[in-house]
Amino acid sequence: MAVKCFVVLSVLNLIPILGLLLMVSSSSIKFREKCEKIRIPICANIYENNLTNLPNLFGINGQEEIESKIIYYLTVVNELKLKYFLCSLYLPPCLLSTSSSLLLPCRSTCHIAREASLHRLSARGLRWPSELQCHNFPTENCLNVTDNGKLHFVEKSLQADRKQWRNDNTPDEVASLEEELGDSNEYSLEIVDERSSDIPRRRYDVVELGHEEYFRGWADVQGVGAANDYCRVIGRGKRKFLSCVLAGSTGQDHYYVSALGFQPGYSNTWFMRDVDNDGRDDYCRCVGKPENSRMSCMKAGEHGFYGSPIQGGSQFSFDLPGSSGCHNKKLNPLFGA
Repeated sequence: MAVKCFVVLSVLNLIPILGLLLMVSSSSIKFREKCEKIRIPICANIYENNLTNLPNLFGINGQEEIESKIIYYLTVVNELKLKYFLCSLYLPPCLLSTSSSLLLPCRSTCHIAREASLHRLSARGLRWPSELQCHNFPTENCLNVTDNGKLHFVEKSLQADRKQWRNDNTPDEVASLEEELGDSNEYSLEIVDERSSDIPRRRYDVVELGHEEYFRGWADVQGVGAANDYCRVIGRGKRKFLSCVLAGSTGQDHYYVSALGFQPGYSNTWFMRDVDNDGRDDYCRCVGKPENSRMSCMKAGEHGFYGSPIQGGSQFSFDLPGSSGCHNKKLNPLFGA
C-alpha cells in the first residue's frame, strides 16, 4: 500500500496562439524599465508598480479588449476573488528577467476564484469556463493574488521539486500541499494499491495502425493527463479521416474521429499537442496554398475532433499567428517544434 496524490497536471505547452510561457527562476521579483501602465480601472494597483507586460497569454495586446473580457466575466459573477484572478491572468506583471517571461496565476488562485464563483454561475445555469480549467495552471513560478490585491510570488512547489532541500537553498516562498491540491474536492489524497491507476491504459491490440505517410502516435484527446490514446489516419482520398483509439476502450470500431475527407496538411508539418489549454491534444498542421500556407489546428472535443458530425464545429478551429509560409517546414510530431 502506498499514499499517492492523483493530480492531473497538464503542462502548458502553449505555442504562439497562447503566447510563450517561460518560467522565471529568480527568487526576487524585479520590474522592467519599460512597462505598460495598467489603464483598466478595475485592475488598477493590483501590482505595486501598476505595470503589465503585453501581449498576454492569449496573445492580446490591447487593454480595451482585455477590459471587455474581464467586465464580461464580472458582469455574470461580481466576485472579488474572481476579479484578482482575471486581472492577474489577462494583465501579467512586467518583470525584469533574462527571458521574455509571462507569469500565470497559481493553481490555488484559480481554485479560490472558481469556488467563490460556482454558486452564482450555477444559479444562472452556467459553468466555469472550459478555457480556465484550474488543473492547467502551475503550482510554482506563479502568482498568488490575495484578497487585498497583494502580489505573492511562489517560486518552488513541494510536488514539482522532488530534490532534498538544504537549509541554505530553501526558497522564501513554497507552495503548501493545500495549494497543490487547491480548495476543491476535484483532487484528493487516496490510499491505493501500487498496481492500480486512475489513468486508463494504452491499448496494444489495435488492428488498423494507420498510414505511415501521415501522423501516427500517442496523444491525450480524453484529457486524462496521459498520452495513452493512439491516433492515426485511416482511409483514402475523400474518405480519409483521423481516428483515435481511446485508452480504456474495447473493440475495433472508430468512435473518436474527425470528419471524412479532413485535410491532414503538408507532409511532416503535423503534430498533436494541447494548444488551447483545455487538457486535450489538438491536431495541428500546415494547410493552404504555398503562398498562403499557415498552421491550422483541429480542436479535440469531448465527443471527437471538431468538424466531425458528432462534435460539430470546423476542422480549422483556429490558426496559429506567425505561422505563414509553413508548407516547406518539418516539425516534430509530438512537440510541434
